[in-house]
Amino acid sequence: MLWFMALSVLVFMLAFSSAHAQDKTPIDQSVGTVQFKLGKDSILVRNNDTSPIKDDLKLYEGDVIQTGPTGHVHIKFNDQALVSIRPNSQLEIECYKTQGPSADWCMRLNLHRGTIRKVSGQAGQQHKDKFRLNTPIAAIGIRGTDFVTQANAKTSLVRVIEGAVAIAPFDEHCLPNKLGECQTHLTKALRASDPFMLKVSEGLMPTEVPIDDNVLVANNTPQAAEKGHKNGNTPKTQAHQVASILADHPGLVKQFLALNEEKLSQDSFDREPAQSLDMLYGSWSQQGSLTIYPYELAKLDKEITVGNNKFALWRKTGEYHPTPGVGQFSLAQAQISTSDGYMSDNLNISKSRLAVNFDTNELETHLQIDRSLGDSVLLNAYHKMTRDDGIFAFTTTEGNKIAGALSNDGQHAGYIFDHFDQQGHLNVRTLWENAP
Repeated sequence: MLWFMALSVLVFMLAFSSAHAQDKTPIDQSVGTVQFKLGKDSILVRNNDTSPIKDDLKLYEGDVIQTGPTGHVHIKFNDQALVSIRPNSQLEIECYKTQGPSADWCMRLNLHRGTIRKVSGQAGQQHKDKFRLNTPIAAIGIRGTDFVTQANAKTSLVRVIEGAVAIAPFDEHCLPNKLGECQTHLTKALRASDPFMLKVSEGLMPTEVPIDDNVLVANNTPQAAEKGHKNGNTPKTQAHQVASILADHPGLVKQFLALNEEKLSQDSFDREPAQSLDMLYGSWSQQGSLTIYPYELAKLDKEITVGNNKFALWRKTGEYHPTPGVGQFSLAQAQISTSDGYMSDNLNISKSRLAVNFDTNELETHLQIDRSLGDSVLLNAYHKMTRDDGIFAFTTTEGNKIAGALSNDGQHAGYIFDHFDQQGHLNVRTLWENAP
């Protein structure tokens, strides 16, 4: 009888324990979510297993996100912090605890290679001493909210968009397993108002380097419109290109994503219809000018090639198949703006030449821009185009920056030319036609 009673009690306890376990909801240990990803070559490494990155994927401590040549991954952490991971990057979420006693909080990210942009969340802003971004050679602590970091095994570059950060190379007083900024004799602060970036090399004080606003080439220019939408009515291909070109300009990205919710205002400029042109320049807003089309007009039947934070060069969609041989181009249109963004009437292009050898993929161009004071700005460039889609971007031996593209039939061309000297910055937009 006693054994029967004992067995009954045991069965009851097991049944109660099982029912209680079933009623208990598992605690979600995720620390963030993939808001959206662009490109098809990003992977998640978790417990030595790999899987493709997907939208709305939950992330956990220990996860490693790797992006390929066309990959962008945008993460939103539980404290509303945002991280944008650029192509060819690897970011590890070592720890991200923002619940419970603040003494136990830990926000440590490791950028093993590549580029990320970090916007601090509520936890990071309230407890800056609990956040740390490590690169292979340096520690970055936050004093503000928004910054960009690029890292490889030997150097790290940091640029602040808003607020401030503190950077220090690793040494015996600055260890990667700590939190917050390192406070050593090699620590240097960087603010958004500073007109430079900081470059860190192993064991050395960070040094000031010029802010590099290189014109960015749109990755994976689409050959046909991709079906499907993201962020309302914005096509995924457009979002991918905007992420590439406007990555450091969140206000413009927000404006771009809102375009489809607005009605196109009346464009009163007297110029050719956008759809009839093989190549044109388009802005990132509804505002246009005599030579720049509003975004909604520029994108019609077009694809992005190159651009900057103000405008992009668009060309008709299609496959790139130029006629073999050498093309001699004549300048069809040019506009010059100065460092303050205004068009200049005191500058004149007196000489121009563009030749493209489609057999060897070589480009040669010359420009002479005469100033009113009697001096001239000269552009002499020769470039071996390495891409097979007619898009190019390079820096000349004189330090001038050029980015542009050829139309898919090779009959039109355009490029953006940036020149810097003691008198300021000149931005030149050109369009060319292949002379018969």
